[in-house]
Amino acid sequence: MKLQDRIKELKERKQGVTEIINELDKKLKENQLSETEYASFLEKYYGAKTKQEVLNEIDKEINHLQKEIREQNKTKTQLGIIGLILGILLLINIFTQTPTTPTGYTINTNTNTTQTKNITKNITINQTITKNTNITINHTNITSIKISGKITGTATIKLKTNNTEYLLANITSTTQTKQTNNNTNQTTNQNYTLTTNKKEYALGETVHIQIKPETQNKSLYITHKNTTKKIENNTYTTTQPGEHKITALITLPNNILRLETNITTTNQTTNTTTNTTQNKTTKETTNQTTNKTTNKNINQTKIYEFSDLCTQTCQIPPTNQPTLTIQPEPNTTLTITTITITTTTTTTKQNQPPKQTQKIPNITLKPNQTKTLNLNQYFTDPDQDTIIYDTPQNPNINTTIKKQTLTIHPQKPGTHTTYIYATDGTHLTTSNTFTITITQTNTTNQTNNNTNQTTTPTNNNTNTTTNPCKNPNINQRPSYCFSGIENKVFQEIIAPIEDLKGRKVGRFTRFGNMVIKGLVVQNTTASPEPEDFKIGYTETRDYEERLVPTAWIDTSTGNLHLKGQLYEEQDIIEPPQHHTYVVRNKNGIVLGYFDELRGDLYLKGNLVQLGKV
Repeated sequence: MKLQDRIKELKERKQGVTEIINELDKKLKENQLSETEYASFLEKYYGAKTKQEVLNEIDKEINHLQKEIREQNKTKTQLGIIGLILGILLLINIFTQTPTTPTGYTINTNTNTTQTKNITKNITINQTITKNTNITINHTNITSIKISGKITGTATIKLKTNNTEYLLANITSTTQTKQTNNNTNQTTNQNYTLTTNKKEYALGETVHIQIKPETQNKSLYITHKNTTKKIENNTYTTTQPGEHKITALITLPNNILRLETNITTTNQTTNTTTNTTQNKTTKETTNQTTNKTTNKNINQTKIYEFSDLCTQTCQIPPTNQPTLTIQPEPNTTLTITTITITTTTTTTKQNQPPKQTQKIPNITLKPNQTKTLNLNQYFTDPDQDTIIYDTPQNPNINTTIKKQTLTIHPQKPGTHTTYIYATDGTHLTTSNTFTITITQTNTTNQTNNNTNQTTTPTNNNTNTTTNPCKNPNINQRPSYCFSGIENKVFQEIIAPIEDLKGRKVGRFTRFGNMVIKGLVVQNTTASPEPEDFKIGYTETRDYEERLVPTAWIDTSTGNLHLKGQLYEEQDIIEPPQHHTYVVRNKNGIVLGYFDELRGDLYLKGNLVQLGKV
């Protein structure tokens, strides 16, 4: 990819950062994220940096790339350009790498989905070439070119596109010199030798193969009749009698070197082959070979068949209608049978967020009972992107997510509200709110054996079988007692919070959530304005009563100030009889209260910050 394209990609990523953080801000205001979760997202994906800090880093990277482009224009060779691009790609990969989390997910800052499709096509040529020839490949967006065919002699094939030239292959069917001595079968070619420990082997005997000088860039094959197998670890155990051909392919910087040698496998087995027979066979073979090769070398020019050669063209920048320049040496016959090309098409479309296909039901569990959900049954992604899931933290419920499987481990009896986040790496989708109810195990009847008879318990200090859901004080009943009848017990309410001029600065919801426009400030040292909504206690000084505020909502900012602390998700909530500001529904259930003396706030639900009041 060109550097200009990378800069364009970074600019799109910059736009994506802005959009994703704006989306997080929106979800925070709509009560789909808490302030803690919002801060957690920024910590996970941007290292707790602000949006402006992230954008500044991207701008710095763009400036760096632009500097590299200026340096690239001064580069004289194509190899230098390729080296710079590879270095820049590495820097971009490091910059864009996102930390992994056990159940969290990564957010891709590019909201557009780029789909790249590679198409490989074999073009049948079957053209025999004996002189300099040009072949134009009439295709566009080519990113790889390989050739197959056969040759007798030597030829150089290059690929020319615009002002760039690539070496496709130097192909040679080299004259090979074969020499045989007492115990070595050896082929020499361009300072490399292919040897075996002897010429003739019995069935089941191990052939030891050696290439000198040793190289890691080699592949060994053995051919018997029409079957070819790859040789591993430079050894081969014979299984079939007859003539075998061993081939070595050595990859050189600008060429592929082919070495060959032959061995013979007899019908004898290693158990019946004696040293005498081996020596005799070796001697006879040596004598026969020596008689044939005395005072002369057997020069054999063979037809070399090759496939999918691509020295510098295995991967190239997209190019259109390139030209193959073929330069055979004298007395060379080259036949190109097939040209294999890979073309790349890239399409960009706006990414769509995951969609919830059905509601997640309420769940009831017993203590120590686990529950699993396949979240892929509740979500789908229009772009077929992989969906990654997460849940908000809840100390009363231990949840784990592995791929699409949610596992719930109950911790504390009660009814707890939660939801699921789904992301495709770009957009966040929040599921419906559902409850997880953990029932409480009843205690068994206790008997008093002090008088050897059953005694009916008469006071609260005696253990009895009780049903907390039948407690006459409705506010001492755990939340799970209302499972299935939530809409009846927690009916819609109108409970606005207004300042002294009647302006709405907050509200309570039917499930005990309190919504404010701003943020919460605990242990505040500030002071309220005269018109702010205030909670506190009165004291008398110099014969005058005055209010000492301990909690208030700042009308101008929407922030809730508490002299004390915030306590959320109070399963059983019962305020003191005095010095409290209490909010109840018409069934008498306490949704929350302020402690006027300490400045604490207790909520049955949660505090929704940056919400809509």
